[in-house]
Amino acid sequence: LNEVKLSIIRGQLKLKLIHDFLQKKTLSFNHNRFISDTQLQMKVECKGNW
Repeated sequence: LNEVKLSIIRGQLKLKLIHDFLQKKTLSFNHNRFISDTQLQMKVECKGNW
C-alpha cells in the first residue's frame, strides 16, 4: 500500500514540477515581449532549438 502511495505522490510532484516549469516559460516569454526586437529574435531562435 505504501509503495502505491509513494508512486502517486511522486507522480503528483513530477506533474507539479512540469506545471511550474511551463508556467515560468510562458511568464518569461510574455516578459520577453517588452525587450528590444533583436534580443527577442535571439530568444525565439533559442526557443526553436530547445
